[in-house]
Amino acid sequence: MALGYIPDLQHTEFDFCEYYEYGKQTRNTHSTHYNTLREPLELIHMDLCGPMPKKSLGGDRYFITFIDDATRQVWAYLLKTKDEALSTFTRWCTEVELQTGRKVKTLHSDNEDEYTSGAFTKYLSNKGILHQWSAPYKPMQNIVVESMNRTIPKRVTAVLQHAKLKTEFWAEAMQTIVYVINLSPSTSVGQQAPQGLWSRQTPWYDRLRIFGCEEYMSAPKGNRQKLAPRSTKCIFLGYGTDGQFGYQLWDLELQRLVRSNDLVFNEHTIFTDKIRPKSEKQVNFDLTPANPEDHANKSPGNTENMSCTTPED
Repeated sequence: MALGYIPDLQHTEFDFCEYYEYGKQTRNTHSTHYNTLREPLELIHMDLCGPMPKKSLGGDRYFITFIDDATRQVWAYLLKTKDEALSTFTRWCTEVELQTGRKVKTLHSDNEDEYTSGAFTKYLSNKGILHQWSAPYKPMQNIVVESMNRTIPKRVTAVLQHAKLKTEFWAEAMQTIVYVINLSPSTSVGQQAPQGLWSRQTPWYDRLRIFGCEEYMSAPKGNRQKLAPRSTKCIFLGYGTDGQFGYQLWDLELQRLVRSNDLVFNEHTIFTDKIRPKSEKQVNFDLTPANPEDHANKSPGNTENMSCTTPED
């Protein structure tokens, strides 16, 4: 007999072994397939992301994401606390139902407290919305929005590093990224753009600009003085949201957020490229005061807040 050879070996079914499960049990696989032949608002995926390492310019620490399963259109709203999840959902729900003439039918989320509270459950019940909860410790059951909430922060980090902007600008970067995601072809809907499917109109790409690039904002006629510059240098921070027209900018003189359509873009230059020190050590330029609420109190031309510091984040 050859060494290690067992003759006449046959397959044998063993009885259930309790101790094997204690030592070897693994998580079951979960299908991530969703029926993308649905109608808009039939199924909405929802999840909250945060807290962020620093507050945004507006004092926010979280954002909540809604994704329409049929079109993969993404909405992201800023929150100061988790308690604002219900009020944000009710506002979003009212807006999309009025815009489309449809009703939200099913909401899919995890089982965090902010989604399972009595107030949230009561609101969904009164609206006739079916609430589907993921099983505990099963984030893959809500993979559509969980994956998006991993993608967005990674892209936020990338664009902030490219623009050499501080972490406090994460909210503006996040909103810009969501805007671009909705205009980008998605494999989940046959390489079509979510915005095109949601609005049933051809997406418009002419407004796209490089985040953090230089732009020159025309000074309003009422504020112009003879021999004074007719434009102000700003940093591009995104697009108008919630019905706002114009681009969102950071005014380097007033040290605050502004909006305007009267712009000339210089996309070949990221503003901080010109003032980056010769040292090879990476730095960030602090373009915000220590307290964001003090923006309005800064006088034009005050450059004391523009200090060069090593990255904190």
